[in-house]
Formats: sequence, structure tokens, C-alpha cells
Amino acid sequence: MSYEVRSLNHLCTLSSYLKSRSRDATSPQVMTFKIAFKDLVRRLSKLESVSIAVEKSLGRRSYDEVEDDDDDLYLTEPSFINDWLPEIGGRLKSISITDFWSQSSWRRSEALTLISLFCEFV
Repeated sequence: MSYEVRSLNHLCTLSSYLKSRSRDATSPQVMTFKIAFKDLVRRLSKLESVSIAVEKSLGRRSYDEVEDDDDDLYLTEPSFINDWLPEIGGRLKSISITDFWSQSSWRRSEALTLISLFCEFV
């Protein structure tokens, strides 16, 4: 991949989510979806469009299936957005964020406020 790309579509698949949740002590440390995304967007200096999402098959899983109070796929989490949007927001022409419903449905998000603050869409 080139650092000159203008559009990024970062999708968390069911398999990568399950791999990151593996509790196997013998497996190497897996980089979380959020950390991988933040690292990537900081390196792409020409970025104009960002889409970050959770695969639909994950969205169909019930809360009980994932037993999830974590926030690793709560993508509209204010602190997560604050970690990367101030750096790239001024040059973005579009942004799309799709949460993992099991982690975000019961939490309040400031995503729209932060997008309005850091992005200057015309």
C-alpha cells in the first residue's frame, strides 16, 4: 500500500475480531483494530476519505454471544476519535464510522460534536 492513498476503508471482520479476543497464551500478541487504524491514518498524509466499520456479520451477533462490556469496537468512543481525528480532520472530505452495536448501543457518543469540531466539510 502507498502512503499517498486518498481513501481508506478499514473493516473489522469477524475472523480478526475473534482472533483479537483469543485468550490463548501461546499465540503472539494481536494488534487491536483501533490501534491498527490509528497507526495507519497517521501515516497517510493525503487522506481525504475515511470509513471505519465493523463487518455486518459481527453486528448480527447478540450481546450474549460476545459477552461484551469491552470497548474495542466502540468506534464512536470520544477518546478513540480524539486520538486520530484532530490530526487528519482538516483535510477530510468524507467520514463514515459504523460501531459494533453490542458495545455502542448503551453508550452515549460525542462523535458528531467531534466531527463538527475537527472537520471542515464544504
